[in-house]
Amino acid sequence: MIKVRKWFCLGLVLVMGTAFFACKPLVKPRLNTPAGVTADPAAKTLVWQAVTDASGYSVEIDGTTHGAFDTAYSLAALTAEKTYRLRVKAMGGKTHTDSEWSEAVAYTADAAPAPGQLAAPANLTIDETAKKLTWDETPDAQGYNVQIRTDATSPTVYSAAAAEYSLAGLTPNVWKIRVQAEGDEILRFRSDWSDEIVYALEVVKLRAPYGFGTNTSRLFWSEIDHAQGYEVKIDGETPFRESEPSISLNLLPARPAPDTDTPYKIEVRALSGSIFYTDSEWTATSYTAGAQLPAPEGLGFKTADGQERLTWDWVVNADGYEIYQKSAEPDSEGDKPEKLGDVFVTGPEFDCSYPLGDLTRGGYYLYVKSLGDGTRRIDSEFSAPIIFAVTEQLARPALEADRNAKVLTWEWDEHAQSYLLSALTPSSETRKILILPDEYGGGAFSYSLETGDFDATGKYQIKIQAQGSSDTYYSESDWSETVPYTVQEQLQNPSGLAVEAGVLVWNKVEHASGYRVEIAYIGEELSSGCDWASILYAADVFPADAESPECVLSDLEIFAPGGAPTGYYGIRVVALGDSGKDAVYTDSDPESDGVPNYSTYAHKEKLRAPASLDVADDDSGGIMISWEPVTNAARYEIQIFEKKDGKYTPYVGYNQPLRVDGESHTVSRLSVGDYKIVVRAVGNEIYTDSDEAVREYRSSMILEKPDRPSVTRASDTSVLLRWTVPPIDYSDYSTQLKFEIEVWQYNNSYSDGIVYDTVLVPFDDAPKVGSAFEFDIISLLGDRDNSDYNVRIKFVSESKYYITNGDDNDWSDFSDYFSFRTE
Repeated sequence: MIKVRKWFCLGLVLVMGTAFFACKPLVKPRLNTPAGVTADPAAKTLVWQAVTDASGYSVEIDGTTHGAFDTAYSLAALTAEKTYRLRVKAMGGKTHTDSEWSEAVAYTADAAPAPGQLAAPANLTIDETAKKLTWDETPDAQGYNVQIRTDATSPTVYSAAAAEYSLAGLTPNVWKIRVQAEGDEILRFRSDWSDEIVYALEVVKLRAPYGFGTNTSRLFWSEIDHAQGYEVKIDGETPFRESEPSISLNLLPARPAPDTDTPYKIEVRALSGSIFYTDSEWTATSYTAGAQLPAPEGLGFKTADGQERLTWDWVVNADGYEIYQKSAEPDSEGDKPEKLGDVFVTGPEFDCSYPLGDLTRGGYYLYVKSLGDGTRRIDSEFSAPIIFAVTEQLARPALEADRNAKVLTWEWDEHAQSYLLSALTPSSETRKILILPDEYGGGAFSYSLETGDFDATGKYQIKIQAQGSSDTYYSESDWSETVPYTVQEQLQNPSGLAVEAGVLVWNKVEHASGYRVEIAYIGEELSSGCDWASILYAADVFPADAESPECVLSDLEIFAPGGAPTGYYGIRVVALGDSGKDAVYTDSDPESDGVPNYSTYAHKEKLRAPASLDVADDDSGGIMISWEPVTNAARYEIQIFEKKDGKYTPYVGYNQPLRVDGESHTVSRLSVGDYKIVVRAVGNEIYTDSDEAVREYRSSMILEKPDRPSVTRASDTSVLLRWTVPPIDYSDYSTQLKFEIEVWQYNNSYSDGIVYDTVLVPFDDAPKVGSAFEFDIISLLGDRDNSDYNVRIKFVSESKYYITNGDDNDWSDFSDYFSFRTE
């Protein structure tokens, strides 16, 4: 599609002139170079002052360009401790060309001076008009050192009290300058040198005047940059006017009565008023006085019959008009206009216009000449030109968004200078981004969406527009179709996983639509790890209570009796995001970053109670408690209770359970009495303690037969039976022990013996163990005398805790007998 745009040449007031020298060729003005370019380390941002008419900006970082829509660019992504060179230029548009690059500034990412060292001065700037160097003040600086050098000379250092230094004394050369802050050298030390700034002072010859034009009374030429005035010579005479600051000259004083047939040679040169420039060369032109028609004025455009037409004001006495064009490209300055066509006046209602439909894409200077009759009126000079641009609209981009790769893709039109991206953010803010590739040339292009402009979670609506260039005469395209792009956020893994009384609980995750509970078996040891490839149980949970801070799963059916083997289990919960390809929140990743985001749970089993609990005498004089081993038992606990007053109470030394490693335990002999012995198997993290195994035990004493007694006559009336008290435990049960003494008369054999009597002697009448026990046997014999007798003794127990080897009639319980005679 071809569109016609028109621009007017402003500020040129030329009435007549030659075809080639009608006016200064008009090209689009260049934008001003961005000023105030500053890299702020604290804010990590490059900023600059806005440039009028700029369509955007290009930021160059170490040779790589980036697009910017505003007057700031974030430097947060730059590598720490690395120094970069940064500069900015303003991007042109319909009416202006790109500016020059700004002076480069240095920026060190996250750089900081050493402790106590002053920061190096920043933002060195040269005011070429004032011939002065300035920089940002350094806090706590006591003064500054300014180093000035050239590549061919050694540096010279000058002192400055404030953050400025005059450069007025420098001669033309290429100077390199840097600044250092001075401290008090006590608390604040001298800074490093700043980055070097280049200041070029050169002696330049001014450009020779050009773009001459004349009418019947004045000579015009183009203004020369840095000229302080002009010299003019007519036909070689002494300069007509010296140091004339204007760019035009009244010719009437030169020839009061001009000869219509004689041309004049006119020479002009630009004058310098500065040590940095010299006068230009002379430039010659000619002038012929005569009755010349004025050049047409009021050039403009109108649309008629579906096409653009060039228009101009009627010129009195003109028989017709010629239309010329010349390229408006910057490199066409010396080209001569070429004739497009002509029109001739046909009457008073003649339409002063010319169709422009045959012009192809490009920029043109259009001129119109008034045509005379060739005798009384000669043709005019060219009119002041008007710029006319024939532009072509760029193709509408076909935009696609790749969510997985996080890029926008489209075919870059080879004629597009840039692209303007417009994004409607999740917060309904419209964000615009100017996209400037490093190289043009067309082909597939991708734009990363992993930038700070697209870091908010949510859905974006994105469209792009190809941007044309006034230099190439392509206009912006229509906007592309709007494509959706979703910045997804992965949900966090739920925290606070715990099993409480058979119920799994966890903390809610914001934005989760539900949860998936997964359980996998680890084994009887945690060290074996969790195999999530073999999930034993899975359940989806969709909490209805939005106010509760936690979620629960009460039906852990896998841990029902017989539902799963004893051991360790891994339990994890996945937070579920949205559904569909445009989901904003995605499921959490329980294996993110290689960290096992799961909780372990021990599924426990109760140990079997110890079987075959037994108590037996030990060779060492104690008793051995033994039982059968219990599978998976870590240890065993033993408790011994003694029965007193009908109740069992902990036995001395067994107030707390005693833990043993084996399946037996030896205990010192217990005092006579009734006992209860309790043994339980002790579990671990996956096996709980068993029930108790209980055995009642009676601790008794077997009474051995006493030692053989002896008889001693103490007097005529007393015969003492004597024996030693045996070593038995009788302290608590002495009242239940007695000695039975049996005496019989000896008649040649024991079996014929006649038992005269027996007596029971209470044991508590006996002396202490090991002492002699005496009994007057005459009390049994009465007055029998001069007879032979046998005597023996035995224990008699009225307690269940003291037992004899035989029954009551068993002679084995008696001591050996002792024979004696009474006289």
